[in-house]
Amino acid sequence: MTGTEDRAPAGIAETTPADRRRVFDALPPNDKFELVLYQAGHSVFTDRPLPLGRNPNHHRAILATSTAFWDAFLKGDQNAREWLHSEVPGVLRIGDSWRSK
Repeated sequence: MTGTEDRAPAGIAETTPADRRRVFDALPPNDKFELVLYQAGHSVFTDRPLPLGRNPNHHRAILATSTAFWDAFLKGDQNAREWLHSEVPGVLRIGDSWRSK
């Protein structure tokens, strides 16, 4: 999970959004997933107030995909696993992306 504006916090590293996207491509196939939220920065994955406000769909997408992941791999839920390998219907908004392999 990352965002199109997900940079490392200032002073910690020089990680860019493009750097974060390289990880998925380097992973071997078989149950790998990538959620990229449009215009989401590093802190979108917290509950802290954000200076420019919050896209309400970001947490909805994070919750849906992460819950399906845990259901699939901790509970052995085959429906959740199949959903993760789909286009995760009803979760993404324009600019968001989901990939699985």
